[in-house]
Amino acid sequence: RDHHLDDKDELQLLQKWKDGMTGFPLIDAGMRQLVVEGWMPQKVRLAVSSFLVEGMGVSWKAGMQHFEQYLVDFDPSINANMWMNAGCVGFDPYYVGMNYKRRPYWDKEGSYVRHWCPELKKMPDSIDAPETERGVGTFKIDCLYKPWSTPDDIMLQTDVVLGKTYPFRVCDDRLGRSKFFETMRERRSLWPSSMVDDRGRDLVPLGRQAEDKVGMFTPRALLTGRLK
Repeated sequence: RDHHLDDKDELQLLQKWKDGMTGFPLIDAGMRQLVVEGWMPQKVRLAVSSFLVEGMGVSWKAGMQHFEQYLVDFDPSINANMWMNAGCVGFDPYYVGMNYKRRPYWDKEGSYVRHWCPELKKMPDSIDAPETERGVGTFKIDCLYKPWSTPDDIMLQTDVVLGKTYPFRVCDDRLGRSKFFETMRERRSLWPSSMVDDRGRDLVPLGRQAEDKVGMFTPRALLTGRLK
């Protein structure tokens, strides 16, 4: 059965994610590729699903249905399992958290984002900016993956205007992730002790024998309340 969203704001967020207009370059690149080619790399699939659920607070079921509509390599079991994992109700051990903002892992040369987000193609990989708080030294800004942190002079030189040529960020993804896991931890705290092992992992029954259970992968943020 189709999953329908009733909240207007949530629907708007979902549409921006579908259109690749979230203001997060890797997410936008992946979603644009999906619509054009019906495909995206596996690592990017994990990134966009984690972002939709944790960062934007949209149901994993809505993302699952969008992938079903566009993926040329769609498999109902794999797709459902991946999206259930994104919603922290699945069995798959792959998990990326907020790593979609760490470019070396996804797109070291920046060619992927520059191809699918051509409005950012002039952006430098990174710059060394002066440390204003301490007044000593510099710190590195990844201009391509974090255009919102890029100094105004660099934005002017590269013809990037947030809100015009490239969208503002649609959400505070860190705050969204904090709220998501807070809700998940509250719900998990209501579980009986028989559903959690001594390492804090979720226990899942195997087969028809309730006594036989296995400890499943559980995101660290569900165990400690600490965001990576």
